[in-house]
Amino acid sequence: MRAETYTTELLWTCITLLGVIIIFISLAVIYYFARIAHFSIKRRKNKRSELFKDRKKRVVNIDELAMFITSFATALSRLSNNKVGALIVFENKDNLEKYIQLGNKVDSPFFPEFVYSIFYNHESALHDGAMILRNLRITGLSSYLPVSKRLLPVRYGARHRAAFGIAERTDALAFVVSETSGVISFMTGHEHMVLSSDSVTLANQIVDIMFDHYHPLTSARTPMVVQKIKERLN
Repeated sequence: MRAETYTTELLWTCITLLGVIIIFISLAVIYYFARIAHFSIKRRKNKRSELFKDRKKRVVNIDELAMFITSFATALSRLSNNKVGALIVFENKDNLEKYIQLGNKVDSPFFPEFVYSIFYNHESALHDGAMILRNLRITGLSSYLPVSKRLLPVRYGARHRAAFGIAERTDALAFVVSETSGVISFMTGHEHMVLSSDSVTLANQIVDIMFDHYHPLTSARTPMVVQKIKERLN
C-alpha cells in the first residue's frame, strides 16, 4: 500500500514538474518571439525614419535632421540678433575640398555655442572666411571663397560677395549674417532670399530650403516627412 502511495505521489510530482517545465518553456518561447517582433518593428520604424546616408555611410534620420536644423536656426538667430557677421556654406553635390584646404580642415558636429564663439571672437584667426559643412558636420573653418564678379549693390560686403561667388560656381548652399544689419540671407545658384531672424520661423524656412536644394534630401521630400520634421522643431 505504501509502495502504491509512494508511486502515485512520485507520478504526480513528475507530472507537476513536467507541467512547470512546459509552462517555463512556453513562456520563454513567447518572450523570445515577442523580442524578435519588437526589434523587427523597431527596425522597420527606424528604416522609415531614415532620410539619407552620408558619404561615410552614416544614416541621418528624421530626428537627427530636426535636431540639426533647430541648432542651425538657433545659431543663425543668435548671430543675427547680436549683429555678428558670419558665412556658413553647405557642400552639396559639388566637392568643396579645395576651398576647405584653403582654410582649416576640421571634423566637428555642429552646435550653436561653437559656431557663435568662432564668429564672435574678432581676435581669432578663424573669424574671417567661411565655415563649410559637409554631411551636416563642420569640415572647414576660415575658408576663403571666390567672390562674385557680378556688379552688386554697395551694401554687400566681403561675406555676401563670397556667398554669391560660391553659389555662382557650385551648387553649394550659402547662409550669410550681415555684420551691419544682422539680416540673414540665403544664396544658391542665382537664388537669393532674406530669411527671418526669429529662430522658430527661421527653422521652418531652413526645412523648406534643405528639401528644395540640398541634394541628399531632395529625393526624400514628401509632405508627410516635411511635416514630421517641422513637428519636431523646438
